Amino acid sequence: MNLRFNSLAALSLVCIAGLGIAAAARMDNETEIKLADLPEAARAVVTKAAPASSIKKIVKETDEGVTVYEIEFTDAGVECSMDVSPTGDVLATERSVGQDKLPAPAVAALKLEFPGATMKDANIVVKTFYEVTVVIDGKMREVKVDAVGNIENESAGKDGDEKDGEKDGEQTGKKKDSDKK
Repeated sequence: MNLRFNSLAALSLVCIAGLGIAAAARMDNETEIKLADLPEAARAVVTKAAPASSIKKIVKETDEGVTVYEIEFTDAGVECSMDVSPTGDVLATERSVGQDKLPAPAVAALKLEFPGATMKDANIVVKTFYEVTVVIDGKMREVKVDAVGNIENESAGKDGDEKDGEKDGEQTGKKKDSDKK
């Protein structure tokens, strides 16, 4: 019994230490900065979108060597955010909206998927990406890539092959792992 307790205690300590290390690593990857600390190109885009007085928070996030700046601000009293690359490319924008602004099919899908849930926040999210057609082994594929090099998804499409999320002309609603970000 004592050996079992000691093993369980040791395992618990290892798990707690691992969580602490993971949390510390995440904190190392996210740093709150000031507007003046943004690279010039990013700062120019941010100040065009939001006056300095409306900016609440700027976070520099680095993941696998890719840096993105998340800016939280208000626009006419509405909560907003944008993700910007160091070169000033707008990767995504978010704008808070009232639940009454959600399209009816979106509300119906949420109620079906999450029965009994209460909706708390709603945001309009716009992601910027580039759709590029590439040829691999003689087959054309459409690839979506953002300004920092993240590939969003791929689809065969051009020559009649199965497209991402489609089979035999019907939408399956399934997403690839790369789509679930």
